[in-house]
Parts: sequence; structure tokens; C-alpha cells
Amino acid sequence: MLTVRDKRNNLMVTNTYDANRRVSTQTYADNTTNTFAYTLDGSGNVTQTDVTDERSADPHDVQIRAAIRSRSPRPWARPSSR
Repeated sequence: MLTVRDKRNNLMVTNTYDANRRVSTQTYADNTTNTFAYTLDGSGNVTQTDVTDERSADPHDVQIRAAIRSRSPRPWARPSSR
């Protein structure tokens, strides 16, 4: 996904990707960015993603080990209550 637009076709976010097809930056409509850095294990699997949010200038450590091992396409999503 290169861009996200709202229902009025306004650009909300633009993604750029690294050579391994992982998001490297996200640029928002206000021209602020998030940058992503990935920590890999010995097999080349992502074990951690660090996100730096320009708007808060505070790096966030996002643990995704469970997401990698999960069969769910969105393991961080809450189960449906239906």
C-alpha cells in the first residue's frame, strides 16, 4: 500500500518501503513522518520494530514477536465480540 486516502480522496499517508518490502517511512498530510527500524534474529526474521514519531519525537518500541509467530493476519486486533 503506497498511499491512504480518505473518502473525499484527500491524501492521509504515504508509505515508502525498504529493499525487504518493509515500511521504512510514513509521511502524513501535514508532512510529518514516522520512521521504522527493524531488529532481526539470526534467521533474518523481524523480532522488534522501533518507530520514531516526528510529531512527538519520542521513539516507541513495538514488540511484534507474537505477531510473527501467529497465524492470524492481524494478531494485535481484538477478537470479535459477535
